[in-house]
Amino acid sequence: MARALPRWDSSNPTTYRYDWKNYDPQDYAKFKEARQAADQRRQDKAERDLAKTMKDVGQSIKDKIKEELGDAVKPGDVLTIDKPSTCFKSVSWEATGEEDDDGEIEGVATGIFHRGGALVYDYQMTLSDFLDWSADESTGSYFNENVR
Repeated sequence: MARALPRWDSSNPTTYRYDWKNYDPQDYAKFKEARQAADQRRQDKAERDLAKTMKDVGQSIKDKIKEELGDAVKPGDVLTIDKPSTCFKSVSWEATGEEDDDGEIEGVATGIFHRGGALVYDYQMTLSDFLDWSADESTGSYFNENVR
C-alpha cells in the first residue's frame, strides 16, 4: 500500500487535506487541537497588539489635548471633572499662572468629597497631572493612587 502524503502541517495547522480513502480520526483530532492552539495564540497576540495600539492612540490624544489646553490656559481659568463619582462631589483645578521646573502650568486642584461637602482639600498640581486625573476611569481610584 502506498504511503499517503501528510494531511496537515504541524507548524501551520490551518488546512487539513481530507482523503476519504485514508481517513484517520485520531490524526484529524490532533489537527483540530493544534489548530485551536494556533488560533488561540493568534487571538492572544491580536488582543495584545490592539491593547498597545489603543494605549498609544490614547496617549497621543492626551498629549494633543495637553498641548492645546496648555497654550490656552490663563491664570484663574478653572477646569472641572464632570463625571459621576462615588468619592467626590466635585473636583476642579484653577490655574495659578506659574510654571514648574519642567515648564508645566501649575494650579490648585480642589476636591470636595461627598459626606455633606464638609471635606474639602486643595492639592498643588500641574495641568498635565489634572488632565490625567480627569481622563482616568475612576476619579476616586486615581486620587488614592496618584494624588494623595
